[in-house]
Amino acid sequence: MDTKHNINLYDIIIILIIASLAIFFLFRGNNTIATSINVEGNGEKYRYSLDKDQDIILHGAIGELTLRIKDHSAAIIEAPCKNQICVQSGKISTSNAFIACIPSKVLIVVNPTKNMEVDDIAR
Repeated sequence: MDTKHNINLYDIIIILIIASLAIFFLFRGNNTIATSINVEGNGEKYRYSLDKDQDIILHGAIGELTLRIKDHSAAIIEAPCKNQICVQSGKISTSNAFIACIPSKVLIVVNPTKNMEVDDIAR
């Protein structure tokens, strides 16, 4: 039984349309710039700007963590927990990205706060 898969011009056009729509919908909602993070830990909540480079000492359930904000991203660079998963998480900067240190009971979440809309007229 000989089965040939003939791809004609219409098949290619349909594949291109589907791929274009998938790419459009994938990137359509990604028009926000993160400008701040929320930090929750030890029963308290804080908000820090991603615009100012700084090191912040956070007080967690098992000790102090060091949060570094640099180049519009945030990362835990020191933590008292055994596995150091929060440190290994690296930098976060995209909307709703997070770092959690479960033993310290600290959660850091990036806030999407500015929409970058495309104007009808560009000058």
